[in-house]
Amino acid sequence: MAIKISIIMLTYNRARYLPMAIDSVFSQSFSDWELIVVDGGSTDDTENLIKNYQDKDSRIVYIRKDKVLGISKCRNVGLNLAKGEYIAVLDSDDIWCDKEKLAKQLDFLLKNSDCFLVGGGVIVIDEHGVEKSRYLHAITDEEIKKQILLRNQFAHSAVLYRRDKAQAVGGYALDVKIGEEYDLWLRMGRFGTFYNLKDYVVNYRIHNQGACVVDRLGGALDTLKIIKKYRHNYPNYFLAWIKAILRMGYYLWLKFTDRFRF
Repeated sequence: MAIKISIIMLTYNRARYLPMAIDSVFSQSFSDWELIVVDGGSTDDTENLIKNYQDKDSRIVYIRKDKVLGISKCRNVGLNLAKGEYIAVLDSDDIWCDKEKLAKQLDFLLKNSDCFLVGGGVIVIDEHGVEKSRYLHAITDEEIKKQILLRNQFAHSAVLYRRDKAQAVGGYALDVKIGEEYDLWLRMGRFGTFYNLKDYVVNYRIHNQGACVVDRLGGALDTLKIIKKYRHNYPNYFLAWIKAILRMGYYLWLKFTDRFRF
């Protein structure tokens, strides 16, 4: 029987969290899936951990890339290896908290052929799994597209999308260091519709160390480039541009004050 859903999981030195992520895949009520783990050259026990899972279940595919490829290239490795008609993403430190996530999202896509991508609600947790906040994005295609330049309306680990539609627009962008999935959504949205479930489907983990100011500044610059690229495809470009400029200014200020801190 053909595989219906391919789950792409990128990992790098996340052996501490991997079992929780993988176990949440096994907990899904929908079982016609493959899990493609793309390892960016972990130096911890990640490889042995994955191979132990492989010994128990043939649906797990492990790809190790010792050469640093970058996030987008690694995601495209998984996308190009995928056999499933639909793609789900689960980062290795996140957890699917709804056992019906895949089943509900697949059901929606099967009933709505014009929809290319469906997401869901997010529960933010800390390093210890303690809930910090939760949020729902816009629900309908119209609402999502009104807001998507202002803010990415899909958490990556919360989505299910059509593989052929993602590949038709070129997969994950290689010219974006941060926000590669955001760029992909905006390309897909030009040709199909979006939807977000009203259910919370993923525990998204944040880490205390966070991103450094330089990384955040780079991310803000990438966001500015992305929204400028799609300014003719979605509304509220001017507001989104102002928001991105203010964010860049804030991170520049942080960088400046950090430089002269005693």
